[in-house]
Amino acid sequence: MKTLRPFLLLLTLLILVVQSKAQVNSLKLAITKVTESYTGIKNALAAEDGDAASIKAKELLGALNEVPVKKMTPSQSALWKKYYGQLIFDTRHISEVARVHHQKEHFGRLTENLHTILTGFKMNKAGI
Repeated sequence: MKTLRPFLLLLTLLILVVQSKAQVNSLKLAITKVTESYTGIKNALAAEDGDAASIKAKELLGALNEVPVKKMTPSQSALWKKYYGQLIFDTRHISEVARVHHQKEHFGRLTENLHTILTGFKMNKAGI
């Protein structure tokens, strides 16, 4: 029985470490989807393709809604909650119109807010 306790303690600790890494990886994966969708909008607007930007914005809306807030640190969660509404607002406007000029106005604010979030999350050493 005495040898079983250290084994169970070690097993419990291992499970906690693996679970913690899985949470970080799922958050990183969700943020990667957000940045990929954002890049799709950027490329469509650079090509002056409002219809493609609208489609990519719909993808970004889905990606934003899939970000697991429960997997964030308290500081990440606070930052996300502060900017999430504005991200959704600007992304929705881009998705609902095909006028590139209007889309670019919202894209500018989307860029600023997303940059603030990604910088604050400190998940990546390289910039976007």
